[in-house]
Amino acid sequence: MISNVSKSFREYLIFAEGLSEKTAGVYNDNVSLWLSWCESAGVDWRNCDGNAVIGFLYSRKAKGVKNCTINVNIAALRKFYDYQCTFCGLDCNPTLKIKRLKAIKLSPSYISDFEINKALENFDLSRKNDLKVYTIILCLYQTGLRASELIAIKVPDIDFIHARILVKKGKGNKERYVPMSSRLCKVMQRYCEVFRPKSNFFNIKYWQLYDIVKGIFPGHHPHSLRHSFATHLLQHGMRIEYISKLLGHSSVSTTMIYLSVYDADIINTYNNIF
Repeated sequence: MISNVSKSFREYLIFAEGLSEKTAGVYNDNVSLWLSWCESAGVDWRNCDGNAVIGFLYSRKAKGVKNCTINVNIAALRKFYDYQCTFCGLDCNPTLKIKRLKAIKLSPSYISDFEINKALENFDLSRKNDLKVYTIILCLYQTGLRASELIAIKVPDIDFIHARILVKKGKGNKERYVPMSSRLCKVMQRYCEVFRPKSNFFNIKYWQLYDIVKGIFPGHHPHSLRHSFATHLLQHGMRIEYISKLLGHSSVSTTMIYLSVYDADIINTYNNIF
């Protein structure tokens, strides 16, 4: 019975609503979860009120499901009951008064400068693969580039004379320059000499970049190095508006999230002392 109900709903989403098969599948899976819960809880899904739906959502929350996923549950059920009311003769939609949950803003995860420098000490730069990985990690960390920005770097974008990189495909298609330290400049020049890139400087795909970072810093991803860049600059006294420009943020308010990390570090340091 459950499979028949969810199957007809899925077909409706694809052929009547014009949703992609992937999106329709996600909605359909959420409805199947609801119908299974109703069956086990003894709830008649055709004749229930909002309290039953809230009970289902609470059961999901109790399992550790995140707010953003709960909101997908709500959206799927609302769409499902719209369909049932319009085409299947159901009288009311029990999801109408249920509000979406607020997304919880988490402080960005970052890697300590000690961990990063310790990891970089383990590379043998006379080996080609070590040189490539070392250069990528150092570039991500010392420039704060997004993964997509690093992947998009072209050979002419590297300005060794002025020690900077032109970021052409930043978020919102904004261009900006990011500086290179003398250490980064030297290793980038050595990378050029060894690999002789012709178009894309690193010639790497996102999944490869993700695997590299995850392999060196378990539990982290390329964006963690961007977070580390911003957090460490803040810890060393750089003004937030300067960090905002380096990151390519359109507003300083976006950069303010790093203050929460900094405040947490201050509290931890205080607690360690006293």
